[in-house]
Amino acid sequence: QDCSQAWRLKYPSPRYESSIAYDSQRARLVVFGGESYTIPDGKTWEWDGSTWHLMSTDGPSPRYEHRLVYDSVRHVTVLFGGNAGGLRLGDTWEWDGVQWTEKHPVSSPTPRFSQAMAYDSSRQRVVLFGGNPDVDENSETWEWDGNNWEQKFPANHPSGRRTSAMTYDSARQVVVLWGGYLGSTPPYTSDETWEWDGTNWTLREPEHRPGDRDRVSMAYDPVRQVSVLFTFSQDYYNRYPETWEWNGNDWTKRNPLQTPPPSDFPALTYDGIQQKVFVAHLLLSLLHFQ
Repeated sequence: QDCSQAWRLKYPSPRYESSIAYDSQRARLVVFGGESYTIPDGKTWEWDGSTWHLMSTDGPSPRYEHRLVYDSVRHVTVLFGGNAGGLRLGDTWEWDGVQWTEKHPVSSPTPRFSQAMAYDSSRQRVVLFGGNPDVDENSETWEWDGNNWEQKFPANHPSGRRTSAMTYDSARQVVVLWGGYLGSTPPYTSDETWEWDGTNWTLREPEHRPGDRDRVSMAYDPVRQVSVLFTFSQDYYNRYPETWEWNGNDWTKRNPLQTPPPSDFPALTYDGIQQKVFVAHLLLSLLHFQ
């Protein structure tokens, strides 16, 4: 047992399949959208460490299965895509803490949902991979520089997938991608670990693996220099929550005294002030891992 570490419940607020990012300049967790009682949500909330604040009801249209990441150089939270009750979205928005601004890039990924996104702070790019733009899962790699999306064409890349976990390892300066839903034919889900260095994807072959699954999330802890993954066991009908960490060489399963219940589409982010990983799950119950 890791007696010094545990997940602790902080605050519930109803929504599902939302996305979360940490604004390091303002020390706020930013949450947008989600699905509330089967209806797409379009509200922007922020958590200041003790209280939730409703910041805006304007900006992007209501949606879920979109992605948010924080651009720590330009100090904006970037949103792309999502699902509006079966309608795929392909718009790009930025939140500066006061208002949303829609961007109109010359080139852009096609509308999609459940793509993976992370911010590469060394190269100052938002990295996007995969998603579901049509009937099949996508294997495209795109990068956003604040003005335009650019599609990359690496020699190697993961197969098409959605609902993968992705985060940026700032110590090793690589984007880490794990797992995901591969499509409607076996093997359905992935247990692969890939890393993106800005030029190419590299498949890693660790000794230990969490096991193939999807609908997961991951956040990077820069203090301990590990990527934290929150997921559930492979037995779909008897699921058990699991916490894993990737140190760049191998996966290690952690055994905290307390843990969130197993959840589809959990959203993880790292709070640099409190030095904790936060997870928003199901009805946006907010917990932290320390």
